[in-house]
Amino acid sequence: DFSIFRISKTEHVATSARKYRDLRLGSLAASPASFASTHEIESAFTDEEWIRSLTSPGRETFICAATPPSGPTKWIGQVTLLGPLSPEPLSESHTSESMPPEPNDDERWQILSLFTFPGYRGQGFGVKLCQEVIRFIKGYRPRPKTSQFDLIVKANN
Repeated sequence: DFSIFRISKTEHVATSARKYRDLRLGSLAASPASFASTHEIESAFTDEEWIRSLTSPGRETFICAATPPSGPTKWIGQVTLLGPLSPEPLSESHTSESMPPEPNDDERWQILSLFTFPGYRGQGFGVKLCQEVIRFIKGYRPRPKTSQFDLIVKANN
């Protein structure tokens, strides 16, 4: 059995941060060429840095979790959403300041760090994670004129 959900910024944050750390470090170890960061860099993060990563305004993290018939639930995939962002185009560094748009403006979002562990690939979990992101954006606020997505993918990924 599998579930897709957004990590809460207020409930069970310390537990979520530990699970997210394990998922993220596992993803960096399993597919090091797929990310801009490294296992070495992120394994040095403190618990507070992991919590800040999950609770920062303008940043949402979505998880795919596997629940086997026996045993604990395992987080097997994730995607990160940044936004809404400034309407300026992406820079070479692919970073943007989170800046909520005016109520009648268009919205721009970045989708990054989409990952599932190799043993779970080819089963549609990446698609399901992205569908959950789109559902979140649709419910973010009523009637933006348009929502633009920037999907950030590292070369050769």
